[in-house]
Amino acid sequence: MLEEKESKLGVALSGGGFRAGFFHIGVLTRMADMGLLRHVDVISTVSGGSIVGAFYYLHLKKLIECKQGSEITDEEYQEMMATIQTEFLQAVQCNIRLKTFVNPWKNLRMCLPNYSRSDYIGELFEKFLFNGICSQKEKKKSIHMQDLTIDTTVKNAKVPILLMNATVLNNGHNWVFTHAGMGETDRDKSLMLIDGNFKLEKVKSYDDLCAKDDSDNCNNNKQQKQGPCKHRYFRLGHAVAASASVPGVFVPLAVSNLYDQDIRVQLADGGVHDNQGISTLVKHKPECTHFIISDASIQMENEKEPSTYTPGVVRRSVSILADLVREKQLSVHMRKYHRTTALLHLKKRLPIESIPVKHQEYRKNCTFKGPFETYGVNEEVQTLLSRVRTDLDSFSDAEAYSLMLDGYKMSEYEFSRQEIKNLAAKHPIKPKKYCFFEMQSWLSSPKVDPYYKKLLMASSKTLFKPFRISLSLKIIGIMIIAALTSLSLCRLPFLNFAIPSWMLLPAVVYFLFLKAIYMGRVKNPTVKVLVKIVPAVFIALTGWIFIRIYLATADKLFLYLGSMERLNRKAEKKKQV
Repeated sequence: MLEEKESKLGVALSGGGFRAGFFHIGVLTRMADMGLLRHVDVISTVSGGSIVGAFYYLHLKKLIECKQGSEITDEEYQEMMATIQTEFLQAVQCNIRLKTFVNPWKNLRMCLPNYSRSDYIGELFEKFLFNGICSQKEKKKSIHMQDLTIDTTVKNAKVPILLMNATVLNNGHNWVFTHAGMGETDRDKSLMLIDGNFKLEKVKSYDDLCAKDDSDNCNNNKQQKQGPCKHRYFRLGHAVAASASVPGVFVPLAVSNLYDQDIRVQLADGGVHDNQGISTLVKHKPECTHFIISDASIQMENEKEPSTYTPGVVRRSVSILADLVREKQLSVHMRKYHRTTALLHLKKRLPIESIPVKHQEYRKNCTFKGPFETYGVNEEVQTLLSRVRTDLDSFSDAEAYSLMLDGYKMSEYEFSRQEIKNLAAKHPIKPKKYCFFEMQSWLSSPKVDPYYKKLLMASSKTLFKPFRISLSLKIIGIMIIAALTSLSLCRLPFLNFAIPSWMLLPAVVYFLFLKAIYMGRVKNPTVKVLVKIVPAVFIALTGWIFIRIYLATADKLFLYLGSMERLNRKAEKKKQV
């Protein structure tokens, strides 16, 4: 039997796209090797952390319910994590983000106010990530939040609560999805004297969304399309998509017809409010006593010469504000719970440079041991991993396994220094031979392999990654562009070519309409809608072709260049030399 403990363990999985997801998997795997997963009471997730958090929770539900009241062994937790490593990577390598563009009919539907790319990526999360976990009997078109309810218990482990965080753009408050209900988190009374925005009442139970007299009719499709009743079966994919709707990348996820006064709730990435998920964890009652904070969020980089142009200044200001919020939240938490909190982040123990005044003696400001001495991770590799893109596109084997192993090795060291180790199993647990251990020599080598360095440097970029890795591919790409350019010039002699007026006229008219709308001159709503929808429809019906070509060529090439097969071949050649 599990010993009665007064301790309550909370785990926070930060935002940061799939980069965060792979890092979190490494942390959770180390927890499995220490026997800590069975002690987790609450899991608070944000953005990329919500994607892997929901994925993990479905696997945990499957494991617990299969035990039917018996005991779970440490080896079964380890097997579960080994399965998660493989299946999560396979799903990510489908490039879920770009797949939101390849269906022209879905693209057209996104012109409507109640459907967006965030809704569609939620459906793709279910298709590629969540549906495959369910057994054949449980498989269905969509998974609902109520499906996360774990019906049984086990004798030697706790059943944790999953809290997925999003941000309400309407009033700036925090929104949480659970298996039981959804809505704004309870706020401190002191905030009522500071925050003057309205409060959206919490949905304590999804069943409460239907009136008692109409509860039997909620299965009727016509009833579901109107009023709050349609949210009774809120989709898991949509909840995860709301938590991961990064501003500027995805539009907010709309929740319509839930509140009075015609308020349409617009949910954005949970990281806008709290990218570490700490505030939700701390507010949960009864209070947590021990914390594991896995923070793979993006952190602001140094700039010796920051841009002074308006777009650059705005971007830098947003980064400074996000960094300030992160630092304040973490510092406040660590002051109170420093003994019982294991904090992990991708820049931890990297050297902090102190820049001296000119003509003065240089003084080193970093006195702690670096990542190579503590985690066994090369310092340059750790720096490059902290710059990996926080995207939802394809990740190669090298990227994914490096992040998993980094999270695993960092946890191994940090857990041993905090009171978290007191919750670990008293008996030794033999670690499994996980797939990401293949990256050990690449991550821990005193000198970084040049090819591996190219892979990690390309990992910080969003576009044209294969051409950044291979010089021959870069040359071929330049030659193709040059050939296409020369062909176009040959067909259209430069001196004699003139653009026909019939081609210019539609463009000029469209530009004038846009300017008139912007200045408020056009009042007719029909004209406004047409001017906005026409280009959207054109892109919807044609853009998917180019995306499919990219997925079949550049994306596949990128995955091959970063595959373990290619890395192993490189290692063999290096040994022979």
